[in-house]
Amino acid sequence: LAVMFSMMCGFAFAKLKFVGKKFWFIFMLAVMMVPFESRLVPLFLQYRDWGLLNTWWPLILGQFAYVYGTFFARSYISSIPDSLAESVYIDGGSEWRVFFSVIIPLSKPIMAVMVVFSMVAYWNDWFTALIYLRADQAPLPLVLRNILIKSSTSASQSSMVAGGFAELNKLTEMIKFASIIVAAAPMLIVYPFVQKYFEKGFMAGAVKG
Repeated sequence: LAVMFSMMCGFAFAKLKFVGKKFWFIFMLAVMMVPFESRLVPLFLQYRDWGLLNTWWPLILGQFAYVYGTFFARSYISSIPDSLAESVYIDGGSEWRVFFSVIIPLSKPIMAVMVVFSMVAYWNDWFTALIYLRADQAPLPLVLRNILIKSSTSASQSSMVAGGFAELNKLTEMIKFASIIVAAAPMLIVYPFVQKYFEKGFMAGAVKG
């Protein structure tokens, strides 16, 4: 969803004409400069007023605004020749036709990069779940974080017991390594499927003359 919405916004800023286009793009870039901490309290109060605390909706709704993806999409779509879109308009196609028939097929490389970036960011996002969800609703990254904290605390406490620190410290290191493997597994599974789209040359021969 984040990648698709970013592509739509990038297409609008790159190819469409509407009132306040430059203003809204500058406003979007200004949002990138605002620290996340300054937006945390207003977002929490807003979700509380909507009755969305202890639900999955804050994790979903809060990720639609993928500003970095919109910026990348706009930069890439701007390089696509306008003559391709004009040929669709001549045949009676609409902006949706241009988007799905021209922009999306030619934007697979940037979409693959955005998919990897967004998946890494969302998969490792334990802080949002810590704020809006109960302990029994914790996703895997937050569970792994809690396990690491508990194991590190137990290892430090065992240092006061003779002979107990070495064994528990070894167990703590094993838990850390296992957590790394579990956290990296989805990225290792997804990357081979999107690797081919990183190759360049999709624009070669698209326009002749």
